[in-house]
Amino acid sequence: MKKLIALYGIYLLLMVITYSCSIEEDYQITGITLSGATIGQRGVDLPSNYYVATDTFTRDIVFVVSYTKQNLYSMNAVVGEKCYALSGNKNYIYDSLDVMKFDRPFTYRGVTFPANTNILANWKIRLQVAVFESNMVFDGRGGEKVFEFTPDFVSNAVFEDAPYNVTFTCFSSDNQKFEKTISVRFPNG
Repeated sequence: MKKLIALYGIYLLLMVITYSCSIEEDYQITGITLSGATIGQRGVDLPSNYYVATDTFTRDIVFVVSYTKQNLYSMNAVVGEKCYALSGNKNYIYDSLDVMKFDRPFTYRGVTFPANTNILANWKIRLQVAVFESNMVFDGRGGEKVFEFTPDFVSNAVFEDAPYNVTFTCFSSDNQKFEKTISVRFPNG
């Protein structure tokens, strides 16, 4: 019995040493990726939806922002070594400063929105966008932030049948600006 307790104690010690520095929150955001998506399977709530990458929106309009992260810790696997922080400070994204622009005009409920308008700053459109965090794996990356447009927006928005460049910009707490542009289509009808 003593051997079993000693073996279990060693196991617990190894678990503490191995996982002591693997806290997911200890990272710095160093970039973003923007992707277009469609709902592959609807879950019981928005964060549990399953999304499929697309650049042509026919049923739903969803944009997924993935963060590129650099871990701020390291650990030497030698027993007795401690984990230590790497250079750099943890940062976070200011959600209230998100910017999403289309390079072409579109119409929603009879109102035309000019090209390069920050649609997230317009309350009429912002009410039609569910923004939430998700820990899903999306297109081989983590999908940290999802912008899912409501069915009302999808059915009442009219886009030109031509490629749109969608630019997403966000700002971090350490004064970095991240910006990505993708090309998508909104076929009418």
